[in-house]
Amino acid sequence: MKKLTLLFAALAAFSLKAADITWVRDTYQSGDFRLAQGAQLAPVCVAPEDFECVRLAANLFASDVERVTGRKPAVATEATQSAGSAMVIGTLGQSPLIDRLVGGRQARCRAIKGQWESF
Repeated sequence: MKKLTLLFAALAAFSLKAADITWVRDTYQSGDFRLAQGAQLAPVCVAPEDFECVRLAANLFASDVERVTGRKPAVATEATQSAGSAMVIGTLGQSPLIDRLVGGRQARCRAIKGQWESF
C-alpha cells in the first residue's frame, strides 16, 4: 500500500489554484491561514521520523517562503502549543503529529486518501 503524503494548508498557494483570488490575498480575513503576516511567520513542522524526501520538501518550502517574503520560517521537528498557526508537512503513518490530528478528527483525510501532494 502506498504511503500517503499530506501537505497541509499553504501548499495551495504554490499550486495552480494560487491564481484563484479566494486562495491567496494580501489582506487578512477572518478564518484565513496566516503563513506570513507582518513580522510573524508560521513555522514549518515535519517529523524527524518521516521520509527524507518529506523532510527535504519541508526545508525547500521554507526556502520558497523566504524567496517570497524575505524571511525564512523556522523548520521545527516538534509542534508546540505556543506556536499558534503552523504548516504541517508529513506522511500518514510516519508523522506522529499528523497521525494525532487525524486520530483526533482535527484533520480530515478521506478526500485526499491515495493522492500525492494533496491538501
